[in-house]
Amino acid sequence: MTSRKIIVAVIWVLISFLTSSLPIEAQSTENGDPGKNGRAPDRNGGGGSRGPNCIASSNKQFRALVPKDPAQTIAELPTILVYTPYTSTTTTTLYARFKLQDDKDHDVMKPPNLILLPSKPGVILLTFHKQLEKGKSYHWYVTIICDSEQEDKNPRVAAWIKRVESSTALQSKLQGPVPPLNLVDIYSEEKLWIDALALLAKRPLDHDQKLAWTSLLKMKELNLQEFASEEIISCPIEDKIYNCNPHLTNSDK
Repeated sequence: MTSRKIIVAVIWVLISFLTSSLPIEAQSTENGDPGKNGRAPDRNGGGGSRGPNCIASSNKQFRALVPKDPAQTIAELPTILVYTPYTSTTTTTLYARFKLQDDKDHDVMKPPNLILLPSKPGVILLTFHKQLEKGKSYHWYVTIICDSEQEDKNPRVAAWIKRVESSTALQSKLQGPVPPLNLVDIYSEEKLWIDALALLAKRPLDHDQKLAWTSLLKMKELNLQEFASEEIISCPIEDKIYNCNPHLTNSDK
């Protein structure tokens, strides 16, 4: 073998080793700007072996409730939905980290970015406190802090979101008062899945709204029907964290 072929072979081996040694989560979520390459979000929670503090109270997977394609929104401060099987317990308080980056990988959302996880599995609601700019794509992450020292042990979901202008057709449909269920249909027609999901999830679900919720999750663009019966848990910002566990007192935190 010539010296040139030997050098090429060595370089190839080094590249293969470095690629295979990357953390599992980094490989699964660093997808680039979907506006450029059209890649789908990483809705499922990836990661290696779990840290000692992670308690999974459900056999369902850690999941971002987002469309298969990159999500669009007309909201300045959108609300995202994440199903977490990981919970706090009476003896262990479990947190997650919420991060928002622009398409240049710059962090754009300052604290609070910690999430106090609930005491039971469910769909948690997280409202951005950073206004999104129209026409820009953002990458968001929610990471369960199982191990504060080894990041590759922490399950993570990630997805892209883009704030868009309301179309003329949408603006005309929104003239005057619009009943919530009609508004969900309008958002669905406009492929504003994030806004449709948030609108229903923020409301007490009566019989008709439960039917609408189940029907929405069954849409082929979402395919999230397995979460239709899960409890929906709001997470208001309290004491500089997203508090998904109102049963814990300040001293507990």
